[in-house]
Amino acid sequence: MRRTAAKILAVILFLVLLPGVAGAVKTTKVTIQLPIPQKLDLEGIHTVLVTDFYVEQESDKMDIGSEVNKLLRRELEKYTDLDILDITPPHLPEQSHVELLNNHEFWKDLARMHGADLIISGGVVFDVFDRSAFVEETTISPTTGQRIRTTRFRERESYSLGLNLFFVRGVTGAPIYENLFSEELLLDGTTSDHLTILFNMFDRIRPEVLSIVAPQSRREQRILLSD
Repeated sequence: MRRTAAKILAVILFLVLLPGVAGAVKTTKVTIQLPIPQKLDLEGIHTVLVTDFYVEQESDKMDIGSEVNKLLRRELEKYTDLDILDITPPHLPEQSHVELLNNHEFWKDLARMHGADLIISGGVVFDVFDRSAFVEETTISPTTGQRIRTTRFRERESYSLGLNLFFVRGVTGAPIYENLFSEELLLDGTTSDHLTILFNMFDRIRPEVLSIVAPQSRREQRILLSD
């Protein structure tokens, strides 16, 4: 599949760059919707409990675990037909990741207590890094029309989001699916509004996250060639 895509791309580049053909070939960018199939079979599953999340490094700007919980519940209610339990997120025991996944009795008791067919839990990492540096820029002089190279200090921040989700069937307490979703973002300037940044980054991975329990689609750009 990858070899075929690479061959098609090579042919496109050849046609676009070929002398005498370049002027005759026009390119048009189009946005298409690509379907994302549902990952889990939810037969017999109706009610969903979203627990608290492990947070690798807490932030003084927001309660990361609480915000991710509210965000995930809101998106599940909005884009799926599942019944998302509106309760205070249960805390997780102080166990390693492997021990927690194998603690079937804990998950069964939690599901029985709240009447949950499915439990969603996991961990989240949200990091902010200072990427400020001196950068070289090229501008056009409005007087002479010449290119001018200058060096200036630019403030920038990068953001990294890692969301490890696992899904546990309530009746057995056994995990049935796990995946790690990640997103990175680089922005000019600095901001203390990390909550908005978190929401924007989650929105980028939302289709893949929700496709675990419901069919989704994502938007991608394609280039069409025409004479």
